[in-house]
Amino acid sequence: MALLQNQSSLAKLSVFEHGNVKVKTIKVKKSNDSSPPAELLIVYPEAEGSYPVLLFCHGYCTKNSWYSQLLQHISSHGYIIVAPQLYKCLLISLNDEIATTAKVTNWLPTGLHILLPEKVKPMLSKLALMGHSRGGKTAFTLALGHVPTSLNFKALLAIDPVSGPSPPTWNEPKILTHIPRSFNLSIPIGIIGTGLGNQYKGIVPPLGPNGINHAEFFNECKPPSCYFLARDYGHCDVLNDKKADLASMVCKSGKGSKETMRRGVGGIVVAFLEAYLGDEFGSLERIVEVPNVAPITLDPGWDCSLNCRSMKLIIISLSVFWFPCVEIRTSPMAAISDVFETGSYDITSITVTTSHASKPPVELFVIAPTTNGTYPVLLFCHGFYLTNTWYSNLLQHIASHGYIIVTPMFYRLLIISNQEEVNRAAQVTEWISSTTGLHSVLPNNVNRDDDKLALSGHSRGGKTAFTLALAMKNTPSKFKALIGIDPVAGSSTSMQLAPKILQYIPRSFDMSIPVAVIGTEYGNQRLGLIPPFAPDGVNHSEFFNESKPPVCYLLANGYGHCDIFDDWIAGYLSYICKSGKGSKDLMRKGVGGVVVAFLRAYLGGGEEVEDLNGIVNDPSIAPITFDPVIYIRK
Repeated sequence: MALLQNQSSLAKLSVFEHGNVKVKTIKVKKSNDSSPPAELLIVYPEAEGSYPVLLFCHGYCTKNSWYSQLLQHISSHGYIIVAPQLYKCLLISLNDEIATTAKVTNWLPTGLHILLPEKVKPMLSKLALMGHSRGGKTAFTLALGHVPTSLNFKALLAIDPVSGPSPPTWNEPKILTHIPRSFNLSIPIGIIGTGLGNQYKGIVPPLGPNGINHAEFFNECKPPSCYFLARDYGHCDVLNDKKADLASMVCKSGKGSKETMRRGVGGIVVAFLEAYLGDEFGSLERIVEVPNVAPITLDPGWDCSLNCRSMKLIIISLSVFWFPCVEIRTSPMAAISDVFETGSYDITSITVTTSHASKPPVELFVIAPTTNGTYPVLLFCHGFYLTNTWYSNLLQHIASHGYIIVTPMFYRLLIISNQEEVNRAAQVTEWISSTTGLHSVLPNNVNRDDDKLALSGHSRGGKTAFTLALAMKNTPSKFKALIGIDPVAGSSTSMQLAPKILQYIPRSFDMSIPVAVIGTEYGNQRLGLIPPFAPDGVNHSEFFNESKPPVCYLLANGYGHCDIFDDWIAGYLSYICKSGKGSKDLMRKGVGGVVVAFLRAYLGGGEEVEDLNGIVNDPSIAPITFDPVIYIRK
């Protein structure tokens, strides 16, 4: 494979070079009722023929003509591009932008051919939609049907799309839900992000802030979808040279050639359109197989020779490469899993103080089976300013299926830093495996399985668990599985807890162990004036988005961030944290059952997968509603 890649990379890929068709650029003004509903920039091939059409939406405070060099590159490969000027001096609301774009779309069947030479025919049956920056959100919103159009879009592309921030009225309509795969779109989607778009330029805020930029747009796309990241370039580096230089005064810009950036982005757009408008997947497959054929500097992590046409999802990053086969549903399973009911093992709870002879680094709450045997171990990290025993009913459910659970009490009244939590969790991990540690506090003839250690955590403890797993990524004998229950990395995207582990790049977590993420529907919602406990941009959705396969994601509908606690504390916390109306016992059974099914699958050597597959194939077997359910195996 390496030899094939080295040989293949020597040859240039034509999509990154200017096409063999001469193009012409014209501006069309709106002068009367029969003219276009907005001023247009039209780029089209001069050669006789019929060509697919690409409708392009410019970014915030920019003009359509500022993208002319990028659009000419795309058009030279055989595409007619229509780029409306959505406003001039006076900014308009996004709703008005969408309405204008819809009017232009509806005008195309009767008006476009009149403006083109007779020998140049638009193929409106192959109409694609694309936008940059705020125009990327405009394109998504139109594709989602916010304003009806007379034509159907066959593909959607977004270059560094941004959903905000801006004055409140310009944020509407809000299309990001921060729920993976939530966009109700079935057309192929390509997203191109920039590595510098989320960075400050001096004191000027980033133009593509984390949580509302390319990464979140991709996270909410259903397959087939593609993702690309140009790590070394900025948000405005696709503009014409002079405009890109002007924008660099307020926007972080890459040091590389802007012409090279435009060729890189333009080539990806052409390859995507060839694949999904022309059923010619050769160029897209080539980029997947040999990413360094692109003209910009790449830093690949992985590649895989997979046929794009047989893949349900393609993720291509110009800094991180991952090309998975995705399975969200397979054939139904008739059997109802027992993981949601209390297991067959009798269990006991043990409090281990720091004065115990085994010398644990912090006070521990241990739950273990009493039946003779050797059992896998789960290290569980509690949430912010919470007590480890408040999870006793959930942890007892898990332990009753044959697991030893160790949950440290990281602090009492005096809060410690998250880094110190991670350090103490690491010390507990060493204590578990030591000869005088966990073994000395377990019931007689109950032993730990040294080869089966898993890690989990809730809320801030979920972030602690992920941070510890990342820190121990080079220690394969440690953790065999990782489970985050409504994990939270901070109070906002700009206020992550140190150490900051979220990079806002899909599949960027540098660890290979299986991951499960369980989120809650209400965790990101306020309760009156009290901020959410699991805010968008730093919660379960982003942890899933940055996890490599194998990874599972389940969202508990109708429940809140604190609904897994024992009833009495969940009741108290419902005064400060939005809570579901359903039974907390059912919530604990649902979450506990998923944890058990995941542990069986990945601590059992991959042989006990029936329960996990059963939940994925038919989530209705769970006592609560999980939706969506996503399982990416490899």
